Amino acid sequence: MYILGNKIYFKSIPEMFSKEKTIIKPNTERFLCPVEEDEFKAAGKITHIHIENTETGESFIRELTDITPFKFSDVCNTQYIFSWKHVED
Repeated sequence: MYILGNKIYFKSIPEMFSKEKTIIKPNTERFLCPVEEDEFKAAGKITHIHIENTETGESFIRELTDITPFKFSDVCNTQYIFSWKHVED
C-alpha cells in the first residue's frame, strides 16, 4: 500500500483482481500495519483507489464510495473495507 495525493494504491492476486475489477466484488478488504495506518490517517481525504494485478501488472482506478474501518480486537490491526461504484472499462 502507498498513497499519492488523494489516491490509495494496492496490489491484488489474480483471483481477487478479476472479481474486484468487475461488478462481482466492488470492494477490497485490507489490514493495514501500524505504519500504513498512520500514513492513511495522515493522508487526508482519499477519493480514489488504484488496484494492480500482482502477476500481470494490469490495473484499474475507481472512485471510492465508502471506506469502513473494522477492528476485531485491540490485538489486531484495523481492517478497512474500501468500496467503489463499478464502472465498465
